[in-house]
Amino acid sequence: MIQSPKIPQLQLQRRLTLSDREENQNNQIACCFNSENSNNNHNKFDDYDFLSPQHLKWVRIDDIELPTLSDKICYYIKSIFNNDKNKLQYLEFKSRTYTLLNRSSYLLGIATDLQKYNEEQDYINIDEEIINIFQISDEYLKRNSKLLALSQVPFESFIENYIKKRDILLKLDNQYSDNFINDRYEMAMKTTYVINKIEILFEFVKTSVDKNDDSLFKIIVLIMNSLIILAEYAWKYYWVDGDKYGNN
Repeated sequence: MIQSPKIPQLQLQRRLTLSDREENQNNQIACCFNSENSNNNHNKFDDYDFLSPQHLKWVRIDDIELPTLSDKICYYIKSIFNNDKNKLQYLEFKSRTYTLLNRSSYLLGIATDLQKYNEEQDYINIDEEIINIFQISDEYLKRNSKLLALSQVPFESFIENYIKKRDILLKLDNQYSDNFINDRYEMAMKTTYVINKIEILFEFVKTSVDKNDDSLFKIIVLIMNSLIILAEYAWKYYWVDGDKYGNN
């Protein structure tokens, strides 16, 4: 009886490896994809509800002082003769804004750590930092509202949007309850966006304050042009052509 030759086991394994390699790779990719989705679903950072700090005092539209007509006149007069005061106020406000930027960076760092340490204390730290950031920004905006409004900044539109975003993140107004979130990472990102808008707002202030240095020069040029026009008018109609108007 003729026996069929035996195929070495190693050769069979090689054949199986070549034929099943693509299937194994697809299985590994699927496992990685499912693992990533499970991690994303877990890292929602909303295991604890955000406690709204409604007992604290928050800035409202009525608390913002907009410049009156007398404030505008005083501002431009001061800009003509002593614009350094406006620059010093801008520098003070600008330097304090860096405090908000640093705190927002620290806030993002805490929110990122939740991926490693999902503990209740981390949520408390994030909540406290968000509240502190908005308290500081409220104070800065209220104190410098006149300078911002006088500096050709869309301040009224900005402050309305700022208060709305703040009330949503801190759950201060129930009319925006559909937009309330508990995801701490998303809250940290949106808080940072609001602070970045304040930083961008100062670019308008800087441009406006710098332009005030040219105010005296522009007034002098305006006066000189007015005198030239009056002199030309007098020369033409009173001295040279005076006989045509009854001065025979």
